[in-house]
Parts: sequence; structure tokens; C-alpha cells
Amino acid sequence: MRIYFHTEKNQARCGTIMLLIYLLKKQNIEILDSPNNADFVFVSVYDVSAFNILYSAYKLYHGKIPIVAGGDTCKLDFVLNYADYVVRGEAYEFIKKLSKLKNKEDIINIPNVWTKKKNGIIDYEIKYNENPIIKASPKVYYYYGGKGCPQKCKFCFYSHVNEYSQIDKQLVINALKNIPKSGRLYLTSAYFPYPEIEDCYLKKLGMIDLKNHQYLKRKYPSRSYRMGIEFFTENMRKKMGKPISNEKITETINKSLLWNHEIVMYFMAGLENQDDMFEFINQVPFYQETYSPRITIHFQYIDFNEKTPLQGCNVINRSDFDYKLFQKELNLKNRRIRVGALKYKAYSTYRTILQRTKEKEETEFIHSLRNEKNNDVMINKIEKKYPYLLGNKILTC
Repeated sequence: MRIYFHTEKNQARCGTIMLLIYLLKKQNIEILDSPNNADFVFVSVYDVSAFNILYSAYKLYHGKIPIVAGGDTCKLDFVLNYADYVVRGEAYEFIKKLSKLKNKEDIINIPNVWTKKKNGIIDYEIKYNENPIIKASPKVYYYYGGKGCPQKCKFCFYSHVNEYSQIDKQLVINALKNIPKSGRLYLTSAYFPYPEIEDCYLKKLGMIDLKNHQYLKRKYPSRSYRMGIEFFTENMRKKMGKPISNEKITETINKSLLWNHEIVMYFMAGLENQDDMFEFINQVPFYQETYSPRITIHFQYIDFNEKTPLQGCNVINRSDFDYKLFQKELNLKNRRIRVGALKYKAYSTYRTILQRTKEKEETEFIHSLRNEKNNDVMINKIEKKYPYLLGNKILTC
């Protein structure tokens, strides 16, 4: 069996693709450098934004080489319009069965393979013992750390389409032992449940997620931490399933300065107004003259993802957000903070509406709006042709 991966430049060295190539080669499946003589073209649709990769593969190979798509976004039905076969869930058993096929047409009989005409199963089993440490560069290593998240925040597609599964603690320690002293191990997981791992191992982790911010109880030597705060007000965080207090955020900022930790914070725009922003600025940050260690803040407009409690919500009434004003006001109190540019609202509208499409004509039309940067223009175009895709559910939280 011969496989060609259709990827973007920056995707070819990602941990997921490298793991798939390892598992395929382990089963003596040949990986080709070009699509010539390939039995299948593989595409990883790891996120809604990666649909464009599948779309380009469809334009190039449809009717010539069968396209096999996998990844979390493949749990949505619109993907079935652009792949001959869709793998839902994990790939371990799929790859083993693929290696034993005598005829490539028999791929349809693999249990977790779906098509427009055939429903399969979703294989949630992760075989952690079969996963290698993926060396992406001399100092960067990836390791499959788990899927899903026990918190089930209302907006999170990832946690709602996956069963929560986490790697065994001893496997993490073994992996940390086996990478060079100067290396950093990045666990591909949304949740890190092992704060008690010894410092001598923990310092090799490239970044740690602060879920409920319980990990800053002592001076960890990790270089940076991620904090998904998401919303300005405690009330909105609580309603969305992420009840982080302002007190905890302030405590984390204080300790990060004391222990020289960099922090990356993530927020979502669209559900709160400027008054909520000022409330956050007044309650959380405190005056710091130092410029380091850095706090980086990233914003994105909230997607009303399918398979979550927010699916079907109307996208029109999301509020605008001025991230430059946020940065200006915040830097008056805390000079450590840098705020990344906010992606335009229309891009979030595109991501949300694309998930809702069912018929190929709908998907084609929405995808044609991908590069539209004016949200009002995009909304007007959708309203004229497919108004029901805008959603009719009123977000009450």
C-alpha cells in the first residue's frame, strides 16, 4: 500500500503527521514523496481552518486518487463531501487493517471508515504504549499526551467530540528521561493532570497548561505556562464552564513575576462589551514597572461550534472588540503584557457557518467567502442565499 500526504508547508513537520507516518511505516506501508503511484492521498483535517487543505486535495485528486481524511473536524458531516473515505477517531486499528488489505477498495470495510453512503464507528482508543517520541528538531520533541478534557467548557469543540483520555504518568516520566537535557517535550494534550512530577523531569516540558491554575504552588522550572481564561468577567467564565476567579488570575501573575515565569493567556471576544474589559483591567492587573517575564495575550472571536451547547447560536449579534484599546489600557498598569493582533470577526463567522453546512453547494458557497474580511458583507451574502445557516438560537448565557 502506498500513501501520499497532502499537506501545507508548515503542517508537514507537525506532531500528528509525524506520528501517523511512524505508525504507517511500522506496518510496512510505503510513504511517497509525490502523489504519483499513490493508492491513497491522506489529509489531516485537524481543525476547521484545515478544511482548505482538504479542499485543495479535492480539486487536485478527486476522481484520480482516493482521498482519505482524518482529524477531529472529520467528525462533522460536511467533510464527507470532499473525501472518498473519512476516518473518525484514532488511527491505530485503521492502519493495522489498512496494511492487510488485498484490494484498496476494501478500505470501506474498516469499522471507523465513513463515507456519504456508509456510517461507521468512532474509535476512541488511544494506544499510548505504541506511540514514539517524535523528534521535530534537535531541541523540540512531541509526545501524544491525550484527547478531550474533563471540564467540557460550553464553547469547546475539542472536549465535546472526544472521550477524555490521558496518558499514564509513568509514560510521561519515561519520555522526559529519554530526551536530551537541552530538549523540550511538548505533550499534544489539552489537559495536564500530573503537577506532582519531579522538577528534574518537569523542567523538560516545553509548556504547561494551567487548568484551574493549580500548578503554580511551587517554583516550577518550566519556561512558560498557558492560561485559557477566555472571558473578562467571573460570571461569564462560570456560565461557560470555566469558573476561574480574578483572585486566582492575580495570584498567578504575582507568582510568575516572583519565579520568572512567562505566561500566555487566551481570551475570546464577541460575548462581552468594553465595560467588561475595563472591569477586568481594574480588578486583575496591578502596577508593575518591569518588562519581563513577558505575559502574552491572544484573542480570537468565539466560534459557535457544532457538537457543543453553543451550536446553532445566531452569529450576527456578537459584539466587536478593540484589542488595541485593551493593550493600551493594560500597559498603563502592567508593562509585562503584550497583546497579539485579533483575527477579524468574519473569519470566526466563516469557521462557524462552515461547520453547519450539509449540502456540497452550501459548503462551496461558504468556503468561497473564506478571505472576506468585512463581517457585515459576509453576513449579508449568507443572509441572501442561506439565511438559516446564520442560526436562530439566542445565546442566553
